[in-house]
Amino acid sequence: KLAPEKLIKILSNKTPYNCETIEKTTLKSYDGSLFLKHNAYGNQKWILPLGIFHRKRNRYGLVFCPKCLKKDKTEPYFRKHWRLSFSTICTTCGVFMQDKCPQCKMPVIFFRNDLGNKNKLSETPISYCYNCSFNLAYSKIRKAPKISLREQQKLFQILQYGFNKHNFYPHQYFNVLRQLLKVLLADEGPNKK
Repeated sequence: KLAPEKLIKILSNKTPYNCETIEKTTLKSYDGSLFLKHNAYGNQKWILPLGIFHRKRNRYGLVFCPKCLKKDKTEPYFRKHWRLSFSTICTTCGVFMQDKCPQCKMPVIFFRNDLGNKNKLSETPISYCYNCSFNLAYSKIRKAPKISLREQQKLFQILQYGFNKHNFYPHQYFNVLRQLLKVLLADEGPNKK
């Protein structure tokens, strides 16, 4: 979420990738498509909050697809779009995304796998739970209904290509969708029957 220009330049100097390619891996790359302006220092519409407090995460802000992690084999990685709040179904595998370790119920915090070994790189793949060492790639999966999968695919298509040829500003679509969801959820509040 927070990728200062200085860090991107350092990464560009130390890797074979240019700054533009590296910036595409950050949440800021959703500027102009999911939101108008990226907020690197606070909550952002459509980005799941992590609830960071002293390097710990108190919220389930990173979801994952066990099948994708399993397909990655020895080099699992977490996809950028897995941080999006509407990313509830993996469009590749057709299964529901998961937001916590099924064994210990802790949020995904893969960078904590090196606890106790701060001077060397962790040999544990990032698909392992930092708390109980369960391999998230082996989480039980739930197949998503085909209609839900199609709707999930539509949201990602709108994010990438716009709503239609007349309205190609996806952030406008997502603003309206967010407002509609707020109204619908307000009607279903705790005092409603």
